Amino acid sequence: MRHPAYHLRTNKAVDRLSWISQVRDSLINERKASFYSLGGPFLEDLKLAHVAFPKLRLISIESNFQTYQRQKFHNFTTRLELNNATVDDYLIHDYEPSDQDFFWLDFTDLSLQRLNSFRSLLTRVPPCSLVRVTLRAEPDTTLKYVEKYLPGEQASKLSAEINEKFEKDFSTALSHDASKTPLCSRIDFARTVQMMVRRVSSEALANADTQFMHLGTSRYDDGSQMLSVTGMVVDRVNNQDFLKHLKAKGISPEPDTWSEPVEIKVPVLSILERHWLDKHLPKRDREGLGKVLLRKLKYQIDEGEKHSEDALRQYAKYYREYPNFAKVNF
Repeated sequence: MRHPAYHLRTNKAVDRLSWISQVRDSLINERKASFYSLGGPFLEDLKLAHVAFPKLRLISIESNFQTYQRQKFHNFTTRLELNNATVDDYLIHDYEPSDQDFFWLDFTDLSLQRLNSFRSLLTRVPPCSLVRVTLRAEPDTTLKYVEKYLPGEQASKLSAEINEKFEKDFSTALSHDASKTPLCSRIDFARTVQMMVRRVSSEALANADTQFMHLGTSRYDDGSQMLSVTGMVVDRVNNQDFLKHLKAKGISPEPDTWSEPVEIKVPVLSILERHWLDKHLPKRDREGLGKVLLRKLKYQIDEGEKHSEDALRQYAKYYREYPNFAKVNF
C-alpha cells in the first residue's frame, strides 16, 4: 500500500482538522461517544481525536492486512481498538452503537460498493451521530482531452461508450439533477458525486425515523481530486434540542438543499511565511483579502498575481486548520 508523504498532503490535513472541529462542535458527552475511522497506516485523525477528546472511544477499521500491521506498530494508546475488516463486515459482525457515533468513511476510490457501505452505515448509527464519507471525484478524462487527440467520429464513439459504462456502473446512485457524464469538468464531476451521495442518503433513510442533514461538502487535491461530504443523522421528530445545540455552535444543517462543494486549495508555505502572514490575521473574508496579504508578503507565491492572491485568500480561510508539519532534511 502506497501513501503520500505528510508534506504532500496539506489539503488533506486541512480537511482532517476541519472534521475534528465538526466533531468538537457536535459532541454531547465524550464518555458516551465513539469515534470510528479508516485511519490508514499512521492513524492521523485518530491521534488528533485522542488529543482533542481523551475520553472518547477510538476505533479503526482497516481491510488491508499489511496496513493493519503498520497500524499495530503505530498504535499510541490502549483506548484505540484496531480491526482488520472491511467496513461492511465490521458493521454486520462487530458494530455496537454508542449514544453518539462519529464515523469517517475515508475511501480513496469511487464505486457503487463504497456508496452502498455509506448507505448501510446511515441505517445503523444512532440519532445525533456525525457521518462523513470521502470519495475520489476525479474524472478519468475530459471531453476536451478526448476531442483533442481523436478525430470527431472516434471521439463521439468513445464518449458514448464511457458515458454508457458510467451510467451502468452507477445507475442506482445517479441523481436526476446532476450530470451523468464522467467527461465533464472536475468541478461538475465533484457536484455529480455529491448528488450521488445525496440520493443514496435520502433513499437509505426514506422509511426510517431518522434523516441525514447535510452540513457541508469540500473538494480538494490529494494526488487526485477528493470529495468529503459531512452530515448529521438526526431524529425526524424529536430533534429540536439537538438542533439548538448545533445552532449554538454556529452549525446550520441543510435538510433539503445541498450547497455546492467548497474547494480547499491552500498554498504550501514555509513556517517563516506562515508566522509573517498570521500577524495580519484574522481578517474578514472579503474579495480583496488576497490582495492585502500579497502586499504584506511583497512577492508572489504562485504563477502570477491573480493566482497568488487566490492562494493567500485560501490560506486566510483555513489558516486555523493549516497543518503543523514540515519536511526536514538531515
